[in-house]
Amino acid sequence: MHYMPLPVVMVSSLTQSGAKTTLEALEAGAVDFVAKPHSHIYDGKNEIGNGEKVSGHRPSVDVLFNSVAKIAGANAIGVILTGMGSDWAKGLLAMKNAGARTIGQDEASCVVYGMPKVAYAIGAVEKQLPLNRVADGILSLI
Repeated sequence: MHYMPLPVVMVSSLTQSGAKTTLEALEAGAVDFVAKPHSHIYDGKNEIGNGEKVSGHRPSVDVLFNSVAKIAGANAIGVILTGMGSDWAKGLLAMKNAGARTIGQDEASCVVYGMPKVAYAIGAVEKQLPLNRVADGILSLI
């Protein structure tokens, strides 16, 4: 059976530029998985409750990516972009360990080289690319 990767956008803040980026991604066919406040997305479901913060966040992208690793395995592509902290890094590593292909934004094109740096340092990033080449990098893996 052949699976086509499903583009996913997860929004952690709804700034004007973030909302514009999300809308552009949705118009291109992405699916927006946004957890409700104080919840995580486990195994494709939005679990509501007072769950513990993971990597300092609730919702946490690590939780989402761990779910993707469990459900999609090698049929996924994980991408980590500019941002502070280390949320996403361990989840991206779980995806890579499950056979997913992974991309990290390179330092030169990041506004804040925090999350991609941590992900790269722990071995979660298969290839680093400048932001303007990430889309082509994803397409090359499909």
